[in-house]
Amino acid sequence: MLGKLHLSGYPAWLLWLAAHIYFLIGFRNRIVVLIDWAWAYWTFERNARIVIQGKKY
Repeated sequence: MLGKLHLSGYPAWLLWLAAHIYFLIGFRNRIVVLIDWAWAYWTFERNARIVIQGKKY
């Protein structure tokens, strides 16, 4: 049934947000992510979390 469901725009964005928040583990993690996303949405600031591996000797 979901194969024929096509969403776009704001409803699709809300579904994407809900699905990603749902699969986070722990209430605190969900709240922190929601606050981070809301801040990024309202302020247009982007945070990059990059893991850089140091030189191997």
